[in-house]
Amino acid sequence: MGGRPGHGGVPGQVAEVGRRDDRRHPERSDLLRPESRSGQHVHQPDPVAADDTGFPDDRPSGLRLLPYFDAYAVGCHPRERLFPGAAADRALAGGQAGNYPVLLVDGVVAGVWHQRRSGRSIRVTVEPLGTLGAARQRALGEEVERVGEILEGRASLTIGTVSVGPHA
Repeated sequence: MGGRPGHGGVPGQVAEVGRRDDRRHPERSDLLRPESRSGQHVHQPDPVAADDTGFPDDRPSGLRLLPYFDAYAVGCHPRERLFPGAAADRALAGGQAGNYPVLLVDGVVAGVWHQRRSGRSIRVTVEPLGTLGAARQRALGEEVERVGEILEGRASLTIGTVSVGPHA
C-alpha cells in the first residue's frame, strides 16, 4: 500500500503531480509527460534508493483510529485501495482524504469516527461500514481508551452514525 517508493505510494511522485495538474490545467497536461518531449513513451521507474529495496511481505493488520488529515490516509495511493467502495463515499470529501477521521482495519478505511469533548468527558462515536466481530470491538474499545489517555480525559464509545460533516 502507500509509503513504498516504487510501488505507487509516494504522494509526491511525478505521476501524481502530473495527474493533479491535468485536472487543474488541462492545457498544460503534456508538459510533465516524457513522451511529449521526445515523441515516444519513455518508462521512468519510481525513485528507490539503491540500498532500500527490501520491503516487508506482511500486510498491515489491526485496528486504528486515525485523526483528521492523518498522513497515512492523505498520502496513500492509489486511493481506491485505501478507500474501497463505500469507504470512498463516506470518508472522502469530494475525493479529498483527511476531512474525516477514519477507522482503519487491516490498513484499509472501514469507517469514520468523531469525538466530542465536554470537560474531561470525551464521547467517541464510531461508524463502521461493516460488522465488527468481538475481537475488533475489543480492539476498538482499546483505541478509544488510547484517545482518552492522549487527550487526558475519560473516553466513552458509541457505535452508531457519525452525523458531523467533513472538516472544512
